[in-house]
Amino acid sequence: MQTLNGTWKLTTDPDNKGRAERWFDVISSEAEAAPVPGTIQQVFPGYHGVAWYWHTFELAEASAPGERVLFQFGAVDYLAEVWLNGRLAGSFEGGETPFELDITELAHTKASSDNLLAVRVLNPTDEPIDGVVLSEIPHRNKVSIARPGSSFNSGGIIYPVTVRRVPAVYINSRRSFHTDCPSMCLICPWPNRTCGTWTIRTCTASPSRSRPPTLINTLSAVDSANCA
Repeated sequence: MQTLNGTWKLTTDPDNKGRAERWFDVISSEAEAAPVPGTIQQVFPGYHGVAWYWHTFELAEASAPGERVLFQFGAVDYLAEVWLNGRLAGSFEGGETPFELDITELAHTKASSDNLLAVRVLNPTDEPIDGVVLSEIPHRNKVSIARPGSSFNSGGIIYPVTVRRVPAVYINSRRSFHTDCPSMCLICPWPNRTCGTWTIRTCTASPSRSRPPTLINTLSAVDSANCA
């Protein structure tokens, strides 16, 4: 795993013109140094809306045959669009949720080859931006104008960013939970329609309600060989 935490470049986009002007192709000459993880407001106090982050990096090691290269974002508050080397890698909405993007086909993997990562971040306000309004999204007690009991409307790349390499088939998440409903033990694979993703649930149950409740483990696996 390779960390991309540290000093990035950051600028604001109050007119929301960065996508149209292809800001993801080059670092703005007006960009300021910014910490990642961190918030937009650490560099531009009082600003809310669209902002752009950039970071250049080399991949630490060459890819092995069949390996996939993934971005892992701990969280971007609130909406992120990610480009690598001028090509869209993907987007994610949700200010406190980690997400992954497969960048195998976008990354420069040769030694001493720079990669340019650009992230457009939308930190919502009371005015609609791309149809997104602060009051209409999950925002805890964030408000635009501070008042007692509220929290500051901050946004940005707020958790770590890493690059990781995985085999062609890998587990990308695991969840466990208990239920009081007794059931038989089972293993159930359900293939999704996209990108060779499988969900496998293993249910360990007891036949009696006097025993511990059922433990359900959910594993999500990706078979990238089946991805288009």
